[in-house]
Amino acid sequence: MQEELISIIVPVYNVAPYLEECLESIAAQTYTTFECILIDDGSTDLSGAICDDFCRKDSRFRVIHQENAGVGFARNSGLDQARGAYIQFIDSDDVVLPGMLQAAMDVMNSDTYDWVSWDAARIDAHGNPIGDVHEVSSGTLIREYDADERLQHLTGLSGTLQMYASVLWNKLYARSLLGDLRFIHACYSEDFCFNYVLLRKTRQTAHLCQTLYFWRQRTGSATNANFGKQVLASVNNIVSLLSLTSPYEDTPFRWRLLRFIYRKLQTARYNLMGTDYYPELKVLFKDVRSHTLREYAATNNIPLVERLAILAIWPFPHIGKHIFKWLGN
Repeated sequence: MQEELISIIVPVYNVAPYLEECLESIAAQTYTTFECILIDDGSTDLSGAICDDFCRKDSRFRVIHQENAGVGFARNSGLDQARGAYIQFIDSDDVVLPGMLQAAMDVMNSDTYDWVSWDAARIDAHGNPIGDVHEVSSGTLIREYDADERLQHLTGLSGTLQMYASVLWNKLYARSLLGDLRFIHACYSEDFCFNYVLLRKTRQTAHLCQTLYFWRQRTGSATNANFGKQVLASVNNIVSLLSLTSPYEDTPFRWRLLRFIYRKLQTARYNLMGTDYYPELKVLFKDVRSHTLREYAATNNIPLVERLAILAIWPFPHIGKHIFKWLGN
């Protein structure tokens, strides 16, 4: 049977110390029918040159050099060029195991799934392990999830399951599911928004309880850069998803998102108090509340204690911190 082509999209921005290790780990895949599209998003270090050199020695790799536009829009450039029946996104400072693609394709070929995800482990800037990130395994190798279960993970309490549902890099997507979907935000929660939109079309997904990806934690990465700006932009981007559903729509996509947004707004307020970003957050919070407060208060699917707590603690962020700790967020 002829192997299906996988398109791997790797946005690259100023990661010269880590890039070659990432590319070598992709090149070493035991599943060899792939193309790897590198998007040099306006790098100012040697990343662009490293991409060029690697593409010259491995014809499965090609590079697009563009002006800096942000990781989401860099991924869009990759999607525009992708020819594969399946899509995977890899961050350019991370490392993957040689059997990753093969393991994911074995699951894909075992049934009709819209995407397959897998476990990951964190490493530091030098590649040393700093603690595993694992789902709670029931002892089975593969776990199936429908769209509602994935939505619970995506918008549920903070933790491993939410992280797995949110990120892009631990998933192999069927291109037929993505269609012409593109990222609408350059960065900060763009992966959450992308997966939320996909879940509205998703039927069945699978998770492979096997560590296949190493997620590098380092200072200067997009995840760790400019905390205040990141928090505000993340909330803004997630709030934009409200327009996908109608007020008082009695579906999990509406009320789970509503609940998630209110939690994000409250924790963001605590984190941003006293910073230059706080006035803008107040405006955003006021606007969201003016449109959704009555709906939120009347949504019986959200526990009453949580609705009362969030509605009451806005003037008392330090009390709110302890309430959210009690609620598990």
